[in-house]
Amino acid sequence: MMIRSILAASLLALTVATTASAQDLKLRYCGDEVEKGYGKADIYYTAYTTFRADMLRPYVGARITKLRIGVKHDATGVYVYFKDDARNTANNYKEKITTLSKGWNELTLATPQEIVADKDIAIGYRASFAEADGLGYAPGSFSDGSSVYVNSSSSWESLSGGVFCIEAVVEGDNLPQNEVRIGALDDQTADFGVDSLTFSGVVYNGGANAVSSFELTYTVDGESAATTFATDMPVNGKAPFSVTLHRTSFGTHPVTFTVSQVNGVDDPYMDNNATTARMTFQDPEFRRRVLVEEATGLWCGWCPGAAYVLEEVKKEYGSWFNPVAVHWDDKLAPDTSLPYAYADLYANFTGAPSCMVDRKISTTPTNEMWTICRNESVPTGAVLTTTCQWNADSTQLTVDADFYMAHDETDAQYNMVFHLLEDEVKGQDDALGEVFPQHNYYARGQSGEASNLPGWIDKAEVTTDYVMMNLAIGAFPSFAGAPVVRGDIVGREHYQYRYTFDVPTHVIHGGKSTHLINKRNLHVTSALIDVKSGYIVNSFDARPEAQTTGIQPVGASFTMSGCRYALYTAEGKLVRQGVMAGSLNDIEVPAHGLYVVKMSKGGLVKTIKIMK
Repeated sequence: MMIRSILAASLLALTVATTASAQDLKLRYCGDEVEKGYGKADIYYTAYTTFRADMLRPYVGARITKLRIGVKHDATGVYVYFKDDARNTANNYKEKITTLSKGWNELTLATPQEIVADKDIAIGYRASFAEADGLGYAPGSFSDGSSVYVNSSSSWESLSGGVFCIEAVVEGDNLPQNEVRIGALDDQTADFGVDSLTFSGVVYNGGANAVSSFELTYTVDGESAATTFATDMPVNGKAPFSVTLHRTSFGTHPVTFTVSQVNGVDDPYMDNNATTARMTFQDPEFRRRVLVEEATGLWCGWCPGAAYVLEEVKKEYGSWFNPVAVHWDDKLAPDTSLPYAYADLYANFTGAPSCMVDRKISTTPTNEMWTICRNESVPTGAVLTTTCQWNADSTQLTVDADFYMAHDETDAQYNMVFHLLEDEVKGQDDALGEVFPQHNYYARGQSGEASNLPGWIDKAEVTTDYVMMNLAIGAFPSFAGAPVVRGDIVGREHYQYRYTFDVPTHVIHGGKSTHLINKRNLHVTSALIDVKSGYIVNSFDARPEAQTTGIQPVGASFTMSGCRYALYTAEGKLVRQGVMAGSLNDIEVPAHGLYVVKMSKGGLVKTIKIMK
């Protein structure tokens, strides 16, 4: 079957050490050591753990003859209880034990308790400890419920992240011989560009025989494959396994893992043999480019720290992270009376530094930004690409946007905003006669450990010795954007939008021209906004073509017919080459995206960008 070609598995062998009662068949194995403790000192607690009916089914007709109870400290006033439900007031069985010693205690019941079909058994013990954290528990993920009754306050508490150390020893004439159960598996999501996922799990030997092999069957998208693992698993032992699955398509797929055979024979008790997890392979075509719109200011002494974080995240995520640094109430902020200013952004904040991530998450640009960016950099419902072009005299920019949705959508309402940004703006530019003094609370360590900010701790409290990146000149036509879709959308169908705007030659604040824009350092970050939610579904950053090193527009005298071409991805990978018959339509573009075409003819070389 096809799945055999996409699945590989390996076993990580483990032999579990057991106690002196190694061959006693126990319903749970909590480990040789009592790892954790729970509870206060000098208070009576009654700790329960529930053995569910489905877990007990292989042992129906057998008897619980012993209990093993693990405690962190010595206990007094001990009783053990059997109930159908821990919270029932009536006991099915009660026995006085008196004391428990630190560590594991094995107790032989005066009256063995029979396991009955389709009934849970809640086993508990009451005890008081002179020291805190006396109740022993094993940390981890368990499906069986554990709870504790606080006798002095007549109240219940629940134990999360573990199970109380209570093990039940079973005896009988018809105990299961080859019985293995499988533990739960965590869902797995692959990073972008990763085409395989590894699931790691554990199987448990709940039978009276040692296990030398077990067979796992995996089912993905209706297709199955099986692998047999060799092991050395004693009674009450466990063994981890590792399974690697390879991508056949993008999306989320349920995967079922089933123990089908034990020691070469069918496991007769299948109810505890299967577990399901989800594997997700993220489609890079629909990966979200995260947009962060930051409110900052020259007056804000904490803002250098935010700028540092955004720059570091940009280094890590590259084109998948688009920061927009918007100055607020200083001479780098556009006059709020202008339509492309950021009054609507300021309305979301009470101070700086602050930011909005995809207009969905309001936060402060701190170390949390890495986590937020990772959580937001996931497949989204829309793909957006843009190109940017100067007009003949470099007074206007035209942005061409191409976008499409993953699925059909009725009554779609989308706007698009175009942030004009400038890089490499100096705090002091002698050539332009501009000075932008930035307050710096990190100077000389005056803010304690928080001031150990690379590049800023050695600067003055008010400094011009710095360079700004992604400085916002304006949001065109406004912060809310321009309508680009009103109505129904067909999934995977491309939509185009063109927007041309005048490029300001300076920023005006309080009627005064304060910054001469360097056109060489301009770029445009476009964002597609879902009007219904107000969220940004995707963004894209583009630099004006005539300002991009090595890219020249095709002259009117250059004819394409008969020229040789080479087609490259935006990352520089060669994907096609050949001879054109007459136009760019002769080039077969493999997938949607931005490409560079280099054409040569008669010693003349031209380079252009195209977008599919």
